[in-house]
Amino acid sequence: MALPNFYIPGAQKCATTWLAAMLRQHPEVFIPGVKEIDYYNRAGNYTRGRAWYERYFENAGGAKAVGDATPHYLPVTSTKEECCKVIDRLLALTPHARFIVAIRNPVTRAVSSLLHAIRGGYVSPWANLDVEFDSLLAGRHSLPHVLEFGRYGGQVRAFMQHFPVERFEFVVYEQDVRTNRRETLQRMCRFLGIRADFAFRDIDRRMNTSLSTRGGLLVAQLPYRKAARTAARWIERTGIWKAFSISQDTRRRLADYYTSDIEELSRLIGRDLGAWHQENYGHNVGYETQFAPCASPEAPTTP
Repeated sequence: MALPNFYIPGAQKCATTWLAAMLRQHPEVFIPGVKEIDYYNRAGNYTRGRAWYERYFENAGGAKAVGDATPHYLPVTSTKEECCKVIDRLLALTPHARFIVAIRNPVTRAVSSLLHAIRGGYVSPWANLDVEFDSLLAGRHSLPHVLEFGRYGGQVRAFMQHFPVERFEFVVYEQDVRTNRRETLQRMCRFLGIRADFAFRDIDRRMNTSLSTRGGLLVAQLPYRKAARTAARWIERTGIWKAFSISQDTRRRLADYYTSDIEELSRLIGRDLGAWHQENYGHNVGYETQFAPCASPEAPTTP
């Protein structure tokens, strides 16, 4: 029975849905229709056993690249016990796996995550985002993952301590998805060892877009969820409601919160992420780092 040989483990709200949908088109790729299996990170699923997990891949046939796209595999720095076990479980079952990690400016990711929490009913649609982030930064909020999931540096470092660096490819949303989509997909194909000349369709299609207005988020919580989501998106398009936003002071405080982690991530993946700082602070803050070929901390040799 087939098992994944690659994962899209996150990060949440960083275009993993788009990546999975595009790669699923490729004739040499199989990704289950259920995008988020949540096998390694949820005790209730993991205790169902390997046979339960393998059933998701029983139609993989002769696919060269078999994938599992579950954003919640990445945040291994979570205080939740199950999240901390993800790497050990992955290593035990698929020790030769590859990883495509999607990331975006952690400040904008945090805003998107908080809006997602409002849509899910965990935060009131009448909330003030600046007040919510003040509570988060002070450690008083009930949803610490809104900030925590954007600390990619520690998460990537944890993975690289168990898997060789050459098993990782990174998709930076602002550089690779907002622009350069076709080139990015070709790079992913080469990484997975499949044909890179495949003509992907609808690469500019927006997927899993976040609702960003109070009106849209209110309507999305009504009964008959499918109809409610359709109505909510119509409300968003009308422009009647103003989109949620955060103050420049809150953006700077969030940027300060993520600064050291961004610098660590830049060193780990060998890419300049200084544009995130410029976007967050509104000007060039003199962010500099030395970029060498991506090297993992205490990385094992390739088996």
